[in-house]
Amino acid sequence: MSNDSSAPNGEIDITFLSEPEHPGAIKLWKYWQSKCANRLIPDRADMNFADVPDIAPNLLVAERVEGSDDFRMRLFGSALTQITGEERTGKLLQEFGGPDTKTRARWQAVMAEVARTQHPVFIKAGGSRDQTSHLVFHGVVMPLTNGGDSIEQFLGALFTNYTSDEDR
Repeated sequence: MSNDSSAPNGEIDITFLSEPEHPGAIKLWKYWQSKCANRLIPDRADMNFADVPDIAPNLLVAERVEGSDDFRMRLFGSALTQITGEERTGKLLQEFGGPDTKTRARWQAVMAEVARTQHPVFIKAGGSRDQTSHLVFHGVVMPLTNGGDSIEQFLGALFTNYTSDEDR
């Protein structure tokens, strides 16, 4: 599967992919597609995470904060809390990671790209902190409506693999 491009800002250090590479990301993307029906974007009400129990701990749901370029995490799965070392449910993006601005910049870039394109975004990135430098992160974020026609929420997931020489 080919890479589309690296992030425009070298500080963010993520690669945008044309398709997901991780099996969990592929599964969530196919689930999202199955809920589209005859629409371009499925509604949040169509999502039932009991349908994907094996990846549910890796899921997140975020929404844009009105009048801002910030996002609030409505759901941040238990596996994500374990990976990041931080419970982020209910938090604004600007509250993520304490002094780790790279993490916030990555999330901001991905969410902004989904909002701009109105299409799923797939990424791959190395760990942004010493505690996660041995990991490769595979992410997917997809738009959702919430009872209307406009994008109101974002469904995503994050999965990890250990780094190898190929991933560095």
